[in-house]
Amino acid sequence: MEFLRKHYEKLLLSVVLAGLIGAVFFMLKRIADEREFLDGKRKGITEKMNPYKALNTSAYDSALQRTKTFHPIILHGQHNTFNPVLWQRKPDGALLKVVTGKEIGPTAAMVTDISPLYYILDLERVSGSSYQVSVIREALPNPADRIKRSRYVSLTSPKTEFFRLKEVKGPADNPTELVFELADTQETVSIAKDKPFKRVDGYTCDIEYPLENQKFAKLRQGDEVAFGGEEYTVDIKPDEVVLSAKSSTKRTSLKYSAKKE
Repeated sequence: MEFLRKHYEKLLLSVVLAGLIGAVFFMLKRIADEREFLDGKRKGITEKMNPYKALNTSAYDSALQRTKTFHPIILHGQHNTFNPVLWQRKPDGALLKVVTGKEIGPTAAMVTDISPLYYILDLERVSGSSYQVSVIREALPNPADRIKRSRYVSLTSPKTEFFRLKEVKGPADNPTELVFELADTQETVSIAKDKPFKRVDGYTCDIEYPLENQKFAKLRQGDEVAFGGEEYTVDIKPDEVVLSAKSSTKRTSLKYSAKKE
């Protein structure tokens, strides 16, 4: 009894610990049993589940295929329900049917001629050791500057505002060739009797607009013309004329084919 009285607390603690250990083992066993039970239930449910049926998407597939082979809606043509045709009266009173839009405006204009504008240097006369040389500058914008200008030069007085005499080939009073340096381009050129120097410095053109019976002759680079309710600036090239609309800066190229003689 004396032993129990002295050590009852330890005995009580041992009993409690033993109970706790037993409870832990019981819980572990119960958890394992529950897991096994749930696995069995889950397995039974999975085995009894009916397989999914494949979805029928044929209607959607058919609709998708139809989008790949569409048929355009024609909103133009002879019926002109949505695009009525424009008719325009010509100077002779006849009506012009405008179908594509190219029947009027700058695309309906025609280039009837393109001619070069020359810089011409020519030996006109020999007087002893002096030479009368003329220059014509057809491309200059001021008409007064385009007229022929004649100047006398010699090896002792070789320079003018247009050119400089560099060399005389052959006898001084009957040269076979005169060599000049041009003032505007500094290029070296040669001339002789009946063999002038010619250089293309620009072009003129003739344009017609039949719809309004208009003709524009001898147009030069940068000139302006007006037809079809629009104004255009002219840009002339060797084989075409480009019309730039002043209202929109839209450019239209008109090809020119020279007539064969």
